[in-house]
Amino acid sequence: MFDSNELVFFWYSDLFRFSEKLLLKKQLTRIRHIIRMEGGVDSTKYDINFLERKNSHSQDKDIRFQEKGHIYYVKGKTGFTSVTKFVHGFSKPFDADAVITKMLASGKNKKYEGMTASEIKKQWNNNGLESRTMGTAMHYAIECYFNNVGGDCLKGGILWDGLDKECEQFENKTILYSIKDKKIFDGKTVSIFGGGDSALDWALELSKTSKVNLIHRRDEFRAAQATVDKVKELSNSGKINLITNSQLKTVSGNGKLEEIEIENDNKETKKLKTDFALGFFGLIMQLGPIANWGLNLNKKTVEVDTEKFETNQKGIYAVGDICNYPGKLKLILSGFHEGALAARACFKLARPNEKYRFEFTTSSKTIKNRLGVKSD
Repeated sequence: MFDSNELVFFWYSDLFRFSEKLLLKKQLTRIRHIIRMEGGVDSTKYDINFLERKNSHSQDKDIRFQEKGHIYYVKGKTGFTSVTKFVHGFSKPFDADAVITKMLASGKNKKYEGMTASEIKKQWNNNGLESRTMGTAMHYAIECYFNNVGGDCLKGGILWDGLDKECEQFENKTILYSIKDKKIFDGKTVSIFGGGDSALDWALELSKTSKVNLIHRRDEFRAAQATVDKVKELSNSGKINLITNSQLKTVSGNGKLEEIEIENDNKETKKLKTDFALGFFGLIMQLGPIANWGLNLNKKTVEVDTEKFETNQKGIYAVGDICNYPGKLKLILSGFHEGALAARACFKLARPNEKYRFEFTTSSKTIKNRLGVKSD
């Protein structure tokens, strides 16, 4: 698959951030999120006929599709065979229970080692839903892309990703996804979106010098319990304005962010004056095309050795949350350790005839110069 001299080295979070910059990725993320989180695209909430009007045809009125049973009607008549139905006619229905029973009896499939039949079936069902959702989202996103529709392929909605045009004018100014200097928030009103460690940690920290709104789409949080308890304590004392079961609907301002509108599960809206909006939504573990590279996978991670952090494919290394090995800990410190050993292995593979020179950041003038650190 790969040339012996080809070097493939990836860090999962960097790969995700890179792919996020693609227009189609932004479209796809939004539509996929709508389908997954809301169970489908609600025609009363989104303008789902946008492309139909943009590319209308005189015969459109003659064709009707009934999703239940996957039936097409042309001028009121049916009996037509869809491509989907035609393809399904060449294969028997998939019997998940029989396949799982046979697989567990063989004891050869390490991928599902330690899992019960019901757990495997649940994972397969989730994978199927994910695939169908991704296919639907991708189909519509591609249509939007080639119709030059941009971020308006689904108008309306309460999704952060769905506010591309509204948010763009404020992004990296007053709408931020990371914090470099917390002093800019002193004395300001900050609205934080998210329910994980990053969102709650920053809510606690910024509440010392700022007015904080913490908004999360659910009642439950993914952060450490001690952090959750502290946030609720500050919420009860009025130091943090905690709002759950709500998501962002609109943003507005003249040159800078001035107000946000949120909507709860009951479709009730509320406007909040704010100076900054911070989005801490985390990352979704998705291998994407990496899953087709012929690597040994363990659920959604890549198996590596602990000497070079090389996969079963020569020249392909994995470090960080994406890799898996006995005793793996998902810590930043572990990632640095893994990266250092993998980088050394990469050097030896890429430059086999060159001597490896190991230097320390604390004593090497060359390394300090590269990092922009002044030597004593």
